[in-house]
Amino acid sequence: MRIFALGPGRSGSLTFAKAAAHLEGFTAGHETGCKGIGDLFYPDNHIESDTHLVWVLPALMQKYPDAWYVILHRNREDSVNSIANRRGAIAFRQIAFAGGGSREDAARSYYDFVHEYLNRALPFSRTMTFPLEAGGDGFRTFCEYFHLPQGGVSDGALEYATRYNATEEKEHERPNPNPGTCPTEPGDPD
Repeated sequence: MRIFALGPGRSGSLTFAKAAAHLEGFTAGHETGCKGIGDLFYPDNHIESDTHLVWVLPALMQKYPDAWYVILHRNREDSVNSIANRRGAIAFRQIAFAGGGSREDAARSYYDFVHEYLNRALPFSRTMTFPLEAGGDGFRTFCEYFHLPQGGVSDGALEYATRYNATEEKEHERPNPNPGTCPTEPGDPD
């Protein structure tokens, strides 16, 4: 059994992977193929939480036709604000609307696209939605939905008491000296 947890960034993918790592009889990872996503190798009895897999979903579905899926969901505006405030999120500025669209507009567009795409592309009978706000109770529901062994479920649910990878609140809007282009910040990848 392979389970892939997908969604837009900033939807609790790291917490989900940390929780899943407690499950007996399964391995779990967070963005384990991120640097070399082309091979798409995931062992049996593995739970992979990786928002980047959205971009290679057709290949993933072809390679693993019996896989199960989780759509990671977080309140839209909380997710949008986190995406927009994330340092180094150059991709979201690059898809900003021509004419100086805001980071929030770009993040909203990205969030909506990913959820629409996943809801249309994933097989309904092999997919569940996991709301981040459901926390540990949601993790227990996930385990029940997929009939996973109960060993480690309680410890996994406790991971939702910790905030991982939280975006710091910061001033992020700066005047763009070159309107119509995407400004970069120190530390942004090229």
